[in-house]
Amino acid sequence: KRHEREEHIKESPEVEDDIAENQFIVNWNHNTGIILDEALGGYPAYRIRLKYVDDLFEGETQHYDKDYGSIQKIFGDGVHCKASRAAVKAKHKSLYKGFANRVETGTLKKGRDLEHLLRNGKRKNGEILVFTYVIREDILWFAPTGENFLKDMVSKHAVHSNCAKEVTYSGEFFLIDTKLANGLKDNNDNDSESENDEDLIFVISNSSGTYKPNKDLLPKLKKLFEKNFENLKVEAYDQEEDNYIEYGKAIERHNESLDGKLFKHLFGRSEKQRTEVPDDS
Repeated sequence: KRHEREEHIKESPEVEDDIAENQFIVNWNHNTGIILDEALGGYPAYRIRLKYVDDLFEGETQHYDKDYGSIQKIFGDGVHCKASRAAVKAKHKSLYKGFANRVETGTLKKGRDLEHLLRNGKRKNGEILVFTYVIREDILWFAPTGENFLKDMVSKHAVHSNCAKEVTYSGEFFLIDTKLANGLKDNNDNDSESENDEDLIFVISNSSGTYKPNKDLLPKLKKLFEKNFENLKVEAYDQEEDNYIEYGKAIERHNESLDGKLFKHLFGRSEKQRTEVPDDS
């Protein structure tokens, strides 16, 4: 009977990744329960094919953390785990290729192209977004995230990786204005269009409890983004580094000043620790 039950659990097929180098695909979703951009009426999930992944990482991958108890609900054996995987894969397909999604495509070459694509990493009200990402082989999969998004899922990174047991790298990133990072920016100035190439820092980390990426590979991660996006100012941090946590605090102060609650975030905590914190929103 158990075998019969397992056969009835259908897993969604892989989302095709036939995109050219440095091409991006954005799927604007209408089924996530969150409308991120009022004008476009949807929530974006991004894919970008990167160059130089094999050259820099030389085939090294990050396996899911077998000591992370909660993640066994996805990667373990048995009918319940298979059902969990099916749910995660269905969410992945919904995000990246939902039937009602509006699709946006194009090519990125410079850092400013990436900043434009991400709208300088802000919502229209000036709230700074944090993105959860996974690099699987040579494709970067990512979307805005926070405590209030995908909170019914055991692992946000597993959603983006489509339950891959191994990924090249994973974590979080955001764009932050240098003045804000230094505590000098007026929090009431929400005109993100006034920012230019020199003002923005692309801050990326290994904040992923699911895969626990090796922090020794952060220099390679930094170089990967610098080589793919000319003139992008990149800083790469371990999730527990003081500078990364201080950036996070600056973002939290900024968003709180705007009453930004849509993407509440907890910096300085691993994904595993966050699941143990009750949601008070």
